[in-house]
Amino acid sequence: MTKTRPTITDVARDSGVSIATVSYVINNGPRNVDLDTKARVKASIDRLKYYPNTIARAMTNKRLNAIGVVFPHPYPSVFTDPYFISIMDGIVQEAAKRHQNVMLYTGLNWNGTDSLPAFQDRRVDGLLLIAMLTDSTIVPALMEARQQFVQINGMVTESAVSNVDIDNCLAVREVIAHLAGLGHRRIALLGGQLNSPSTQPRRDGYFQGMAENGLPIDSNIVLDGIYDRSWGREGMARLLESGTLPTAVFAGGDGIAEGIYETCREAGVRIPEDLSVIGFDDTPAAAHLVPPLTSVRQPLVRMGSTAAALLLDQLNADPQEVCALTRQIVLPAQLIVRGSTTAAAR
Repeated sequence: MTKTRPTITDVARDSGVSIATVSYVINNGPRNVDLDTKARVKASIDRLKYYPNTIARAMTNKRLNAIGVVFPHPYPSVFTDPYFISIMDGIVQEAAKRHQNVMLYTGLNWNGTDSLPAFQDRRVDGLLLIAMLTDSTIVPALMEARQQFVQINGMVTESAVSNVDIDNCLAVREVIAHLAGLGHRRIALLGGQLNSPSTQPRRDGYFQGMAENGLPIDSNIVLDGIYDRSWGREGMARLLESGTLPTAVFAGGDGIAEGIYETCREAGVRIPEDLSVIGFDDTPAAAHLVPPLTSVRQPLVRMGSTAAALLLDQLNADPQEVCALTRQIVLPAQLIVRGSTTAAAR
């Protein structure tokens, strides 16, 4: 027969005090309890193996000491995708430092009020939204519900929304400047899905960079897909079929670049002798490709920890001070030059 879990009433009876006194000991207030009584209550808690109900404590203390992490897709590859896992590393580091728990939200489509109840059942104090898709309506729904959250790599249309990101447009302008400096004039773009918050700024950076360096733009070699290896393979195959191979390709993500490598290897196109390739994110795999991939390094771990710290600061602040803590933080990105780029072949 399953043994019934002990309750706060059992602890009160065992220690010979009121339920209110047990509550004061567990919550360290609001009333003081003398040391002897406190020791007796704690001894009963240990003896009965009583664990306070977290949700019930939150109703009293207003805090669960837990934050939630929301991904842009219902079933993200959280533990294999280097982008997500690096951001999660930073979130967990900061949460552990502040004695907070982290809960992952998966399996739902984050649109409007359909998913809003999942965020308001008092399981977490606030939310971190990672790269929410631009056609998602969850951000305005959370704002209307007065749920505290911070975005990571999000699209900010409201000054009241906090966000942590890099300057994607500037980073890609530096990519194009690097390739132009190597003599490349025909530079292709294989970008990600258009409803990703980073896609349009990176496209803008590509077009601005081409214009700044006096380079012609061929719309036939500016292609959009998704941020994964399969699109890199397909997109590179389409470039090869176009008849005129570009001398360089900027891949909107390192996953896309990996697919480019595979198609080039199968087609006998040498990197970087025949084609220079630059990725984005500088994931751990980038340095181990052959040749090692030139890529834009996002400080992903730092982005996660910075966003978590910002959210916790807002949660700990008085309600009237939260607006003053709302910030759009832009962290520096860095172009890491490796063996996949070289001077354009004459």
